[in-house]
Amino acid sequence: MGGRGRGASRSLGLLASVLLLGVVEGDELPRLLSAGAAPGLPLFYRVGLSDQTGIAKASLQLFPQAELSASDVLSPTFGALATLGEAGSRYSEVLGLGPGANDVVVAMATTGAALLWLRFWQTLAAKGVLDPKISRKIIHCGSAPLFLALWPLYSDSQMARIFAAAVPLVQIAKLVQAGLSGVRDEREGDGPSTNTLVKAISRTGKAKEALGGPLIYTIVLAAATILQWRGSPVGIIAVAQMAAGDGLADIVGRKYGKSSQWSFVPDKSVAGSVAFVAGGFLVSSLLLWWFIQSGCILLPSSPTNGAGGCALKLLAISIGAAAVELIPIADDNITVPLASALLTALLFGCM
Repeated sequence: MGGRGRGASRSLGLLASVLLLGVVEGDELPRLLSAGAAPGLPLFYRVGLSDQTGIAKASLQLFPQAELSASDVLSPTFGALATLGEAGSRYSEVLGLGPGANDVVVAMATTGAALLWLRFWQTLAAKGVLDPKISRKIIHCGSAPLFLALWPLYSDSQMARIFAAAVPLVQIAKLVQAGLSGVRDEREGDGPSTNTLVKAISRTGKAKEALGGPLIYTIVLAAATILQWRGSPVGIIAVAQMAAGDGLADIVGRKYGKSSQWSFVPDKSVAGSVAFVAGGFLVSSLLLWWFIQSGCILLPSSPTNGAGGCALKLLAISIGAAAVELIPIADDNITVPLASALLTALLFGCM
């Protein structure tokens, strides 16, 4: 009975905060009411208040029995870039397990799905059905979106992102181990690495490639998971642009880009840039739709956040990321997600 009483008091305190916020900005009320179902998650998105803690204290004065501090009622996570507000995923309990067990199962399933994806395209390349370079880029295009697509299946626990991040973190360890051991073998004159992972992700079969683009790609996945979890479009769109946009640009550019090279970047083509925009836009759109439908991302009610408005924003982000990909200042797996994250934060008002 005591637990239920505290839960009811907590809900009343949260409801008071939401109602007070609704007086300030009424159009935010429906979204905040839906977010109020998850007390431990961020509630704020540009509500126009100079002192959010003061509003929380006011609500606690109305409901002193709630026994909560102001920071408990209104507690943004990781600052302004963290989230637009998350009420939890509709599919977080689909397995019928407790939070910890659920997250372990989903993490294991994610690892298994990633392994199947890798083995499928690797087998086609080994049998000569597909060019190894194309196979490698298809793996690049699909691995990250597949990983992101399973995020809504994780629990609403604050630890869920850690379980999810374990998947790329384990892969980082495997890449480092394979890369370092392969480099050592090559120095000793044993020839190209025989490591299956290295052969699947490298252009030449040399182990040192595993410590370049593929490693950066996986680090970006881990960083997006920990810093920009599923309540924010920033990490999701940044990763989608890096994976689908950059990967498809390479595939199409190799086949159709020889006659349409950019004059200022001879190794890049117009065909590749168009493919980048198309791939980045399509996968970003599908992922954003999926995260909104699953309840993970709650966009504020606004004409610019309708289907048309979001499509225009995603198109602008894709064009901007494709332009950045043409600038040879660093690895594309660094510049593309960084530029995409910044554009997403600006256009979706996350900062």
